[in-house]
Amino acid sequence: MRIASAFTMFPDFKGVEERMIEEDIWTEELLKGAKLKKIKFPEFWQAAFRDKNAFFQRVFRETENYFKEQRKGEALPEGEEIRIFWHEHCLFCWEKFMTDMDTECFCTEDYTLWSCRDCFEKYREKLSLILLEK
Repeated sequence: MRIASAFTMFPDFKGVEERMIEEDIWTEELLKGAKLKKIKFPEFWQAAFRDKNAFFQRVFRETENYFKEQRKGEALPEGEEIRIFWHEHCLFCWEKFMTDMDTECFCTEDYTLWSCRDCFEKYREKLSLILLEK
């Protein structure tokens, strides 16, 4: 689910996230009390690739689907090269995260909702966001 893509429909982007939060457009089920873990790229990707963990499996599936739907006939990249086809955005401000970026961000345990550090801090109290310990 890509709720943040709704931002592109607003001509006046500045303040959109604040208006959406204040107007309670975000559903309680989606964000209220969400449990997020801190991710540090590129180290997180390196460990995911080495261990073939759930994040790696998600990136692999998304890349595989992308090649089936968009790049028909092309060979799926092998090994660590699949990382270049993955990225996510902050749910609030749309900041982009990539596996080779030197960045810290936050995500849900299933890797579906992402937040940059600034937005996590900005909305942590208001949305009762919970930081999971390692």
